[in-house]
Amino acid sequence: MEGEKEYISLNGRINRFTIYSADLSKCERSAVVLPAARRIEGTADELSYDHAEKPGRFLVMPDPALLMAKLVNSSFDPSVFKVFEKDERRLVLTSDIMPKDPETCESFELISFSSASGIRDELESLKPGKVVPRFSLDPDQYYEYARSLVDPLWVGESVYLFKNGDSIALARKIN
Repeated sequence: MEGEKEYISLNGRINRFTIYSADLSKCERSAVVLPAARRIEGTADELSYDHAEKPGRFLVMPDPALLMAKLVNSSFDPSVFKVFEKDERRLVLTSDIMPKDPETCESFELISFSSASGIRDELESLKPGKVVPRFSLDPDQYYEYARSLVDPLWVGESVYLFKNGDSIALARKIN
């Protein structure tokens, strides 16, 4: 079917998929990111990023509307960003440069990078109030895992964990 495929996300979740007929379409695909009111237009493009063994200074998770519309390359330059983690639910890109449009992604700044076995020592030095794993875990194990890494008396900022093979990046959320 000819026409435009529009993916709309609200607060980082896909909210609507709309197909416009050829006479109403403006492009092949579009992604609308709300509440930022960003509209990205283009043609579908497969991900063309190199894999990063180690994270750069920043980790970013492109908005789901960009992923569904296959417009990630148009917002995150493959010559600047690399794939740190990719699974069926998320794509995590990394770079030493902040994204041009931070409202089209969740952005995180790297705190440290550790082996999975050394994660507890890293967290003890940071004393975060909350740990948020951003990688695939069995839903039954998610809260148990996150709570096992935090002491109830710690009151620091939240720390986000990103897994790459046997290593884990610890980061703080920027936006």
